[in-house]
Amino acid sequence: MHFGFLFMFLAMGGLLALPNLAWAANPQPQLLYVTQDNCKLIRGYSRNDLAGVAKEFGVPIDKVSFVKAQWSKGPEGRPQCNMVFDTPKGRTACAVFNILKTDFIFGQAVPVKGNHAICMPPSSSNKP
Repeated sequence: MHFGFLFMFLAMGGLLALPNLAWAANPQPQLLYVTQDNCKLIRGYSRNDLAGVAKEFGVPIDKVSFVKAQWSKGPEGRPQCNMVFDTPKGRTACAVFNILKTDFIFGQAVPVKGNHAICMPPSSSNKP
């Protein structure tokens, strides 16, 4: 009975340690400051971005594609980091809220699932 309790105690300790081992294998992304230099490093988009851009312009998600990140003017005329997307309504630049680093660096135009992206009208950013 004593050995059964000890075995059960060790087994439960091992199970409790599993999430910690999984977390160590998948570290949390590092949040980078949104600066002009970090904007140039962006090579991809986050999981909510395509859906947020599609929602903003009322187009199907499979018709939205990421083009690039660029430092350019925002709606107020101030410089900011933008992510450029192609849509059926034209190319649009959307504000970057976060820049995250994992094994590569990606931007977040839509940090909260279900929200719209904040984008310039397509006609104002159709220039290549």
